[in-house]
Amino acid sequence: MRRKPTGVFARRLWFLYEWLTGHKLDVPEPGGRLLFVPVLDPARHVALKVGAPSGRHRVIDNLPGTRRFCPTIRWTRALRTASAKPWDARVHRAIGATSPDRRPAVAEWLQRSEAESSFVLAGEAPPAPVMARWAHAIGEAGARVLTLDELLRVQRVVCDRAPSARLGLRPGAPLSSRGIEDRPVGHAGARAEDLDDLVGGLIDFAERAVRGAVDPVVAAAALAFGFLHIRPFARGNGHLHRWLVHHTFDAAGCTPPGFVLPIGTAMVRRLEAYRDVCRDAPCETADGYCFVDMTPHAEFLYGCLEDCVPAIKKGTFAARRSRPPADGARQRY
Repeated sequence: MRRKPTGVFARRLWFLYEWLTGHKLDVPEPGGRLLFVPVLDPARHVALKVGAPSGRHRVIDNLPGTRRFCPTIRWTRALRTASAKPWDARVHRAIGATSPDRRPAVAEWLQRSEAESSFVLAGEAPPAPVMARWAHAIGEAGARVLTLDELLRVQRVVCDRAPSARLGLRPGAPLSSRGIEDRPVGHAGARAEDLDDLVGGLIDFAERAVRGAVDPVVAAAALAFGFLHIRPFARGNGHLHRWLVHHTFDAAGCTPPGFVLPIGTAMVRRLEAYRDVCRDAPCETADGYCFVDMTPHAEFLYGCLEDCVPAIKKGTFAARRSRPPADGARQRY
């Protein structure tokens, strides 16, 4: 910085060093009328559309998250093509074309379908009251600000019969489940001592991404799969991971209140691809979860939307009821 204080790459590195470490370098601030440059190149990486200027570094902080959780998403050709499609406008048009007297029934059916899909993917068969409460919770996703208390409230809904000692942030490794979101042998999510910071980072990312107009599908993928990889709870991680997709869509205004997209049904149909993105490589430190590459996850979620949009365009709003494959009687998800 002393040799080349006005360099674009030098200023970006300067900002990132202080952002990552919290340590302020002993270098003078650049003088003159320097143009502010974005930290991330928005043509190559998903970034905030409106970032915060840093006068000290003469850069614009357009990072999608904070140093507690800031995933990387690259603008691949597939993501560019998918993001250019006005799927959210088609959702609103289709729902707007539905007669007002039918909308409550359609919304309730969608919620129920998503709840059933989530339990199919988790390999669970809950009693009817739990299914009904989870369907209602999915319908309310996005209605409240995302906080740790809100996540705990939702966890209590889906883990209705779990002992209170198994709720909340886990003190050690997560309990095993039968869902396809099970981890490979030897991988049990982030370390328990890192969970407070990581969950706080997820919550910060959720607000920052919506406020900064990050592509809502990309934001939903990063938030939901980031949560799943971290596995902050002893129980219910898979259900909450899918709930977070609906939370992000609603918070970003992509779906009217109470209406949810049949994402879970699409995940059941794309079972092998879903299994692949659910399984990440083991990470030994919190950094592996903070700065993970979420590009494949964003491409996968956009692929799920491709299954949803034809149904929305036809005004049916949902695909067939979620069912496991024909050999599912012996297969656990």
